[in-house]
Amino acid sequence: MATDVNGSPNLSDKYGPMFRDPVYRKLRDILDLPAGERSLEAIIGGIKMTIAIMKTRNEYLDTHCSPDSATLEEIRLFTEASDWSTAKARHHLEKQKGIGMLTGKSEGEFLKFLVSMQQAKRVLDIGMFTGYSALAMAEAVPPDGVVITCDIEQYLEKINRKKFDESPHGNKIEIKIGNANDTMLSMAEEGQTFDFIFVDADKENYVTYYNTIMNHGLLTDNGTIAFDNALLNGGAYLDTDNPADALNRRVEKDTRVRRVLLPVRDGVLLVRRVKDVIGPRYGHVSTD
Repeated sequence: MATDVNGSPNLSDKYGPMFRDPVYRKLRDILDLPAGERSLEAIIGGIKMTIAIMKTRNEYLDTHCSPDSATLEEIRLFTEASDWSTAKARHHLEKQKGIGMLTGKSEGEFLKFLVSMQQAKRVLDIGMFTGYSALAMAEAVPPDGVVITCDIEQYLEKINRKKFDESPHGNKIEIKIGNANDTMLSMAEEGQTFDFIFVDADKENYVTYYNTIMNHGLLTDNGTIAFDNALLNGGAYLDTDNPADALNRRVEKDTRVRRVLLPVRDGVLLVRRVKDVIGPRYGHVSTD
């Protein structure tokens, strides 16, 4: 058996291709307990340890991301403290909201990195909620840049505009209220284009949003699209009828683009045109 530098058996030999995941390793250890050690106490103890590993990993990720700006932290704390279970009735919302809709700290920083690496000046944010993603990306665009954030809820415009205006980057954010696809089609008719587009809205319309972006010229040359919840709580690969899987399969069949699906939080699907990933210098001939 192969050994690592410390003389111990390689984890890959014992656990296979999933060896880097400590959650998988712990579950395998529970499953592989010798018959004489498979007590209920041992199994429950192993499951509790597995849950603790997952919590520790999430805490570690947040700890080792740069801290939020003051306004971003206030948005996150407000979202976490709000009673979203009754918000729909209290504020006459179109759809039920929940804390799970908040872009987390690590993903918010990830978006900021993507926007800054893209050197994006014009960003489109589909699905505003309490404005965390919009402000995170606005912090990354230059002073003359803009983030247009879209939502259907009038109530969210009121509370978010006030909070955006407390940030030195809030003047870069424009809020559009209404049906997101109608808003995109209207902007396309006006000739508006975007360097970076983040979609985190109603999942059942993800394919529609993708088609609108790609077929109506909203994405600039060298632009990037990011779809949040591309794994949708595991449903993308566990369910037979899932909107995230429908999006992933639609993009898979689109010969105009290349894509990468990353396990950031609930999955982030990044999409770019082929010619912007594999350029002429590598011998690629565009079929656009």
